Amino acid sequence: MAAPDPDVQSEHHGTNPVAPYVLFTFAIVICAWWVWVGLMLARLWHYKGELNGPWEKFDIQPEYIRERLARQKAEYELAGIPVPILDAHQWQSNVRAYDEEELEKLPPDARKMVLEEQRISRMPAFVADDCGDESLFPDIPDAVPAAEYNVLKYGERTQNKKDNRYRAMGLSKLGRREWLGHSVDKKEYLEHHKARETLLAKKQDECIQVTPDGEDASVELLGEVVSFLTKEKPQWFAMESTYAERTIHNKLTGERWGLQRPFPRHPLEICARLCMEDFNIVLRSPFTGKHTLVASATCAPSGWHLLRQIGRSATNLLEPPLSWENFSEILGYFNNNSDTPPLKRSTLFVQTHHNSRGLADLLFITERHHFFPGHLSTLGNALMIRKERQSFRQLPRSGAVIFTARTRIRRVNEFPRDELERTVQEINEWPTDIATLKGRDLWGAVLDNICANRPAFRDDMTVLGEEKSEAESWEYD
Repeated sequence: MAAPDPDVQSEHHGTNPVAPYVLFTFAIVICAWWVWVGLMLARLWHYKGELNGPWEKFDIQPEYIRERLARQKAEYELAGIPVPILDAHQWQSNVRAYDEEELEKLPPDARKMVLEEQRISRMPAFVADDCGDESLFPDIPDAVPAAEYNVLKYGERTQNKKDNRYRAMGLSKLGRREWLGHSVDKKEYLEHHKARETLLAKKQDECIQVTPDGEDASVELLGEVVSFLTKEKPQWFAMESTYAERTIHNKLTGERWGLQRPFPRHPLEICARLCMEDFNIVLRSPFTGKHTLVASATCAPSGWHLLRQIGRSATNLLEPPLSWENFSEILGYFNNNSDTPPLKRSTLFVQTHHNSRGLADLLFITERHHFFPGHLSTLGNALMIRKERQSFRQLPRSGAVIFTARTRIRRVNEFPRDELERTVQEINEWPTDIATLKGRDLWGAVLDNICANRPAFRDDMTVLGEEKSEAESWEYD
């Protein structure tokens, strides 16, 4: 085998491997230099050969800084002081220095303003200056927080406006002890408790509805209800603890309900069984701001179906209940940071009663025409006043609004004379549209005559809209 040529091997080892990289770097530098030359030529062409001319500058300062600079410039011009030529940054942090001769030439007011600005410019700057101990600013009054200032100056007027809005919707403030079972005697409570038990046994799906969003609020509501009942009505309700289990004891009925998970019944149903009130839980969405009915325990609906309203927003109710007038406006007073006090109002309906119907049937009215079963000729003996007392309050933890309704039904002949007269006066003041929906055209004249102590009857033919004639007759005392 032939030996390698020493001359060729020597030539191969003598080649420098760094040379190609040096040439490549040099080429990049040359290209970058020509790019820079091209940019400079384009710049010269754009500015027409001026290398240091008045080029365009863009003001990207915040709006409040531009307003402050313009205001300072206007003050200088108004005082007759030469406006210092400063850039935006200098305007923010510097004050022009005046020598004594310049100050002597200025008007007294302008000289005073310049000296004050120079003095302030030497002080430490803070984002929010509370003026220290007032020794340097004796003429500046004490700072008052906006909330306190508004209360001091506008508090009474604002409160009056709120009260006027409340009164326009029939609202008033709810006393602390008036929330549940106010002015209810033992006999009335037991009658309603029996009727509610019947309804919850036969029509539970139509009385109790809870969406997933309403579960936590239902548990919180149960705690509020139990706390209120055991504190305000200790003669009827008591808290008991046995074997590490807390229960509430209803002394009137002998029932005991567990208050810990797993609950014996849904917490909202326990509330409905403990009280005479119906409970509706309305939750405000943090995303849409709408109030939605997320849970309800309603045993005494006044002409509306719970299944049609559950899960719907207050502004999108299906056939809005007559007793829920101004519902969305009232809920607007409540939000997660609201200090709105608990509110109450009342509304009333007129319905008929027949001996064949029990209290449960009289309470559970899901259609408006169910208020008046039977013949109109029996109105004089069967008229009843249905009063619904409503309250609105907010739960502290979830922020849900609790809308309660307690329904009472009484025969017209059971009312004291003065109370009946006030009720008839309120009915006669109803707006025309509300009066039509509540059926005042059917029983209004009959109720007026009963209030005036005049026996009356009205036959079925009169309902057809005929003029008052022999078909409609009144017997006066």
